[in-house]
Amino acid sequence: EVLPSVRVRGTTGSAVLGYTTDEVTIDGVTHGLGRTDLLENLLAHRSRGDALLVPLVSTGAFVEVLEAVRATEPVQIDHPWVTWDGEGPARRPLVTDVEAVVDRAADQGALFSEVGAPWAHADRDEVLDELVVDGVPVASVLDGAGTIPTSSPRPYLHPVRTLGGTVVSAHHPPDHDWHCGVGFAIPDLDGVNCWGGRTYVHGEGYVWRDDHGSATVVHAEHHGPSLRQEVVWRDPDDHVALHEDRALAWRAVDTGWELTWSSSFRVPGDAVVRLGGPGSNGRVGAGYGGFTWRFPPCADIAVRTATASGEDAVHGSVAPWVEWSAVFEGVGATIRFEALDHDDPWFVRAAEYPAIGSALAWRTPTLVHPGVPLVRSFRATVSDK
Repeated sequence: EVLPSVRVRGTTGSAVLGYTTDEVTIDGVTHGLGRTDLLENLLAHRSRGDALLVPLVSTGAFVEVLEAVRATEPVQIDHPWVTWDGEGPARRPLVTDVEAVVDRAADQGALFSEVGAPWAHADRDEVLDELVVDGVPVASVLDGAGTIPTSSPRPYLHPVRTLGGTVVSAHHPPDHDWHCGVGFAIPDLDGVNCWGGRTYVHGEGYVWRDDHGSATVVHAEHHGPSLRQEVVWRDPDDHVALHEDRALAWRAVDTGWELTWSSSFRVPGDAVVRLGGPGSNGRVGAGYGGFTWRFPPCADIAVRTATASGEDAVHGSVAPWVEWSAVFEGVGATIRFEALDHDDPWFVRAAEYPAIGSALAWRTPTLVHPGVPLVRSFRATVSDK
């Protein structure tokens, strides 16, 4: 068993503190230490005026280190490098070779990615464009490079904000790392997982497979309040599986601002391409895949169409529009979605996690034929409540 320790290196020497064994090794010599309970010292300071062993003024360097660590957004470690030990509350993740990697990083004063950790995802999202309405930035267009391979990297919008500044999108949430802001994702693109996470297999459930694809922007044109992107979807071997011509437009409206999203899909050859997901592969009620909006944590959720209200009633329904209202970090906002050229069912999650989308393959796969683009267009109105 590897015991936890803290390493300190300075200009005149180095030390290793075993903070569960109360031993410190300085330049190769180990000393046993006693332990003073800092909480007891704090209570004695308050009750009797004892001097603090760790006065506030001496904690500045520690806090600066914490702030430096916090300044870098964490990235989930990809599943091939993590195993799980134990059951129930005692279950814990084990990262491959983590002790040796930490030792190398400490010895060299380097990042995990710089000492060859296979699980250190060093890429970060690049901002490809910004959506601005009346001088207010309302959304960033990200390339998805910061997404780990098994979360199916792809371009998306995040953060998306109301004109009042309320953030109404989330990316890489702890419950589903592959949920990325506002965008398109396809769980089953001719057998390629371009959604992320485990793949649904009828009769087996969700299983890890080496079947994750990706999508990248290969060309873009920005003209005023509109953006056109050529997106290429690829399989795990980097072969082109699908082409997408994506068009975004945005403008101010009376209630806030409006986003129009249109995706036109083309096959790369002369064969039909099948777009599916758990719903079309046998999981009833799980027809997610297509245009998806993941919300950050929110409260007082109200979701409705013209004829239905609540998650259970709206989920799986076909309606020209659906509206999501909620309170985000104490501020209310409403997002109204409209289906412009199709009648796909709406996919809704509120109790388990907050998200809404349009199901591309609710029960059966959608086919893209050579020479016949498949188009899905939406309008979203984002309003301060």
